[in-house]
Amino acid sequence: MKIIFFHDNVITVREQFLFSSGSLNSKVISRYLELSDKFSLATRKDNSRSTENLTLVGSLKDLNHFSLPNLSSFKLQNLIKCYIDLSKLIYENNFMIIRLPSLIGLLALYVAKKQHKNYLIELVGCPLDSYRLHSFIGKIISIPMYFITRYYVKNAESVLYVTDSFLQNRYPTNTSQQIGCSDVELVIDNKVLAKRIEKIDSKSKDDFVRIGMIGFLEAKYKGFETALKALSLIKKKGNTNYFLEIVGGGNSLYITNLVKELGLDNQVNIIGVLSHPNGVFNWLDSIDIYLQPSSTEGMPRALIEAMSRACACIGSNAGEIPELLEYNHVHKKNDFKKLSQSILELSDLSTMKLNSKNKFLKSKEFNKKILDKKRYSFYNKSINY
Repeated sequence: MKIIFFHDNVITVREQFLFSSGSLNSKVISRYLELSDKFSLATRKDNSRSTENLTLVGSLKDLNHFSLPNLSSFKLQNLIKCYIDLSKLIYENNFMIIRLPSLIGLLALYVAKKQHKNYLIELVGCPLDSYRLHSFIGKIISIPMYFITRYYVKNAESVLYVTDSFLQNRYPTNTSQQIGCSDVELVIDNKVLAKRIEKIDSKSKDDFVRIGMIGFLEAKYKGFETALKALSLIKKKGNTNYFLEIVGGGNSLYITNLVKELGLDNQVNIIGVLSHPNGVFNWLDSIDIYLQPSSTEGMPRALIEAMSRACACIGSNAGEIPELLEYNHVHKKNDFKKLSQSILELSDLSTMKLNSKNKFLKSKEFNKKILDKKRYSFYNKSINY
């Protein structure tokens, strides 16, 4: 079985190894390798990046990688070349795994249906929200992206949603071959909770509180502005022992301008990209509170990973975040006042400890072995559907 995966993800190749700063990593790729005799990735490519903090995706000895043009440039020559490349790749493979939202993914769906090829859609987010809140160009394309995605999901052969209900309600499908299954890959280690409790017990009420966020730095929908305004409000109340660290790739100008505007230069650090999982997990172990104040989300992978490291967590009411957190630590989108209150509440060490325990226990629902079995069964049925 020859399987090929399509998405807008950016791959960097070094000495026969593939690296990425996105959600693709070797653990995710291993799912597809088990299903196929020959597996290929078809994504964008950028070999100018340093691989120091990128995540290993795999080796060219085990899989193929095909570089596709960047459709977000909206250049006609890129669209034509991408269509020609996709037509050839889809013709040469037996089964397509197409991850949405993505521009490459939508064009691949058009070609796959035209060639009457079997395919599976992985819907990992909402294009209406993510594109609309990303940039000015995103605002323009978000509505057509929404309707095109709805059309393809509705008429798909197989659909894997990463949520239990949010994306299913917004992008319903007619096929019975569908499943809700998070994209998270967690191996739960009970020692993590013990170390976290020890860390909290060693703190004093006067220690700095380290707060963390993860997200693409240019994605305004991740709630960076909400978090910074909450931190500013806390500072105005006379509390300056709070420090926010942000992990993620992209241009940080939007965030640094907000930091300066709010007078938070000494309380915010943009770390940039960290390797996954080791770099990210080590960093999560070092912070006290993790924030997910997004304007839009499906089932946020980063939040679940923070829970698995027993971080105390706060989030907005976007997507399925409320399903993961206690109601008193969930705020309405953009409500920085409520977020600031939640941060102050979780600064109490006994409250922080209780929240950390609860989040760690909740994360066990996303155990890798359980989800892998569920996902593998679905992929097999989809290939033979």
